[in-house]
Amino acid sequence: MTFKYSILARVNQGVIQSLFSLTSVFLIIIGRIVFHERMRLIHYVGISMMIVCSLLISFSDDNSKAKKFEVMGEEVDKVSSLYPVIFAILCPLSFAVGSIIVRIVHIKFSIAATDFKLMTNLWSSIIMVLYCLTFAVPTSSTIKI
Repeated sequence: MTFKYSILARVNQGVIQSLFSLTSVFLIIIGRIVFHERMRLIHYVGISMMIVCSLLISFSDDNSKAKKFEVMGEEVDKVSSLYPVIFAILCPLSFAVGSIIVRIVHIKFSIAATDFKLMTNLWSSIIMVLYCLTFAVPTSSTIKI
């Protein structure tokens, strides 16, 4: 979804990909809150700089002010650049939360972290395949020959 909206917002997909690197930032912040891990001032400065730089890069606007443009032969409306940025931030946040859940389950229930992570990856893969088969399969009207 992130890359779909980055095309519709005319945002460089490389910029959106760079936002996925925020997973480590979210892990540090959530680890600080949940596990009371220590952080020094330099860590806070580094996290702040990563977030600010990522947001500044992602909100750089393209030069065209056109409301419509062509994608794969179809004319589409341009959407706000806020949509791909929000999705690009939610993805690493969900990865970080998943990793924290694995750590909590490992600590509280003594389940091997790798087994639990493999099981959750299997279920998320099954859900993604079902989603793709249901919503993302192109129909004959969208395929141009």
